Amino acid sequence: MAEFQLEAADGVEPTPFVTVKVSPNETGEVQVEAYQASMLCMEMAAEQAILVDDEEPYKCLVHETFTALVEAKPSQYVDNDYFLCNVPILQHTSEQYVTMFPWANRTFGDVQNKEAMRKQLSKSNTQGWEFIDLLSDFQMLLWLCVSEDLVSTKV
Repeated sequence: MAEFQLEAADGVEPTPFVTVKVSPNETGEVQVEAYQASMLCMEMAAEQAILVDDEEPYKCLVHETFTALVEAKPSQYVDNDYFLCNVPILQHTSEQYVTMFPWANRTFGDVQNKEAMRKQLSKSNTQGWEFIDLLSDFQMLLWLCVSEDLVSTKV
């Protein structure tokens, strides 16, 4: 993570580079967490003072020419959590994108097809909807790109 941040920042500088971890929680729901390596971690990685240890994947191995103090004692390892900075993920809505077309990866509700497209586009010039806004639905644009329903098989 620190090496990618060093590359993105072109050195030991603050960077917007973020590492995102997506995993299921205890109930099977998706959990998203975002992290950055601390500036100290970036400095140590730039100096090659810390190395990846295959035997201890949750710890960084401190290079023998450097000294790391953990709880005021010299240590060969530093726990990776010490270098992590949590990055808050803010929920937001966008007025720019419409998302009324059925989603492709859902096994419930409406299905993506020509009828769903007709239903969506028929809302044009009603309730403040413009045609271009309705056509800008991300899910519908994806469906238009890959839909075999729209390809004519007649020769």
